[in-house]
Amino acid sequence: MKYLLVIGGGDNQIPIINAAKKLGCYVYVVTIPGKYPGIDLADEWINLSIFEKDAIVEMFNGGRKKIDGVISDQSDMAAPIVAYIAEKLNLPNWGYKNALYFTDKVLMRNLIEQIGLPVPQNRKVNSIEEAEKASQTIGFPVVIKPTNSFSSKGITFVKKQNEVKDAYKLAYDSSRTHEVVVEKYIQGKQYFSQGFVSNYKLNMYAFSDRYYYNLDNCFIPYTNAFPARIDKVLENRMTDSFRKIIDTLRPKFGHVWAEWIYDEIFDELYIVEIAIRGGGAHVTTDLLPLAYGVDTQPLLVREALGEDTHFYDYKDFKRNAAAFYSFLLPEGVIQSINGLEEALKIPGVVCAEYKPMKVGDHTEKIMNKNSRYGLIVIKGNNRDELDRIWQQLKNTINISVITENGLKNAIWD
Repeated sequence: MKYLLVIGGGDNQIPIINAAKKLGCYVYVVTIPGKYPGIDLADEWINLSIFEKDAIVEMFNGGRKKIDGVISDQSDMAAPIVAYIAEKLNLPNWGYKNALYFTDKVLMRNLIEQIGLPVPQNRKVNSIEEAEKASQTIGFPVVIKPTNSFSSKGITFVKKQNEVKDAYKLAYDSSRTHEVVVEKYIQGKQYFSQGFVSNYKLNMYAFSDRYYYNLDNCFIPYTNAFPARIDKVLENRMTDSFRKIIDTLRPKFGHVWAEWIYDEIFDELYIVEIAIRGGGAHVTTDLLPLAYGVDTQPLLVREALGEDTHFYDYKDFKRNAAAFYSFLLPEGVIQSINGLEEALKIPGVVCAEYKPMKVGDHTEKIMNKNSRYGLIVIKGNNRDELDRIWQQLKNTINISVITENGLKNAIWD
């Protein structure tokens, strides 16, 4: 039997815990007390904060507890912790320094520039005054964001000088290290790509269109729809750019993904975000198996245990289609809710993840990805079929909210 330590016990770790259990592993889960499903699912719960890295290492150091691997998924915060613990215990890992590059926007931007890939003009700033000066120098519109955060927290689209102060404060408060960057806003089509690194080799196989809600100041995607409606040339450009990063940093294994903007006018392809983890919002755990027929969760477990999965030997991927679609609710008081259960009966709907809501609830200001009330996974034979299912969802789910500006419905795009 192999012994695997999973960092964190929240919902995002459930797929990797289940995969490990199916492979016959004894699973430790480290997390603080709380309503974390991983605690009950694990063979053994370790009652420590995931940030107590050295205390976790000490529990396993010198054979105190048997361990063959350590892993986490769908968590930017956990990526450096996993690598740190694995390095200290001489276990397979993607490298602590690598994890810092994948979780710090400034470090990654510097690396991308060093290896010759285009980077939007940007400045790291340490005060409101510096942010105002950088915004003027770069030229509006700009994006002000934390150097490290998650769920799109603290990211603001800034069009005018008088918006900089509030945007800086939001980014500062949302950053784990209180570091902020001002970046030139790039207009263009947006995409997502995910691959798997095995034995230092990148295998990029999944590409999606990524569409965002039409909001004034924040960036929240309402879908990742696979496969992307792009030609092979652009897919190859994404793969080649990503491979340069992987070949430079040389992580041994792991899920890797990137978000892209393609500026058609200047024919420039920009990397917006990059991570060494699986995509959240059901992307890695549901959408990719549905669209491409490959479940990478057991592969990730096996790599963490020191096995070479030979992912690059996969040749025949399915070519179906899958997506998540989500909706927002405007700020106000919910007046009516209809169609949530009926939506689950629509052919092609796989599952739905609704936030708790009832008539009379106050809805908060839309801020980031956590503002989404619904996340619905759908599948089809092609993208046109996904579009038809999405339209059915919009026609079926009817939620009305009383706002300062009158009665408003759920926001789908």
